[in-house]
Amino acid sequence: MWSDPLPKDGSFAMQFHHLAATVHGTMEDFERYRATWDTEKHPIVVDGIAGDDARWFYTDERATLGHFFEHCWFSPKLTAMMEAAVPTQTVCPDAAWQQQGLSRTELSGPRPVRFSPGLGPHAGVSWR
Repeated sequence: MWSDPLPKDGSFAMQFHHLAATVHGTMEDFERYRATWDTEKHPIVVDGIAGDDARWFYTDERATLGHFFEHCWFSPKLTAMMEAAVPTQTVCPDAAWQQQGLSRTELSGPRPVRFSPGLGPHAGVSWR
């Protein structure tokens, strides 16, 4: 599955492979979600499990989308570990945040506002 889009002669190529979506909720929610897929129209080509922390499967959507699609679920413990791995340091001085009308409360939580290096109010980018 992973080598399918690569050149058959073994030469190097960077190819788009797949998109993914996370199913939120319990493992049972994920299992119910998985059971709804029509495997005749959306063949499952990989089924994966990592203990009690992750489940995933790939469907072959090349006929309609041109690529595979990964469906995954992560336990709250694994989700917290992944979220903790994302840096949450501010990269702009307070004045830059205030210029954009943002408050400190928007810098934390599950969907914090972030400026990318080289972007932000210094480059005239509006984040609203």
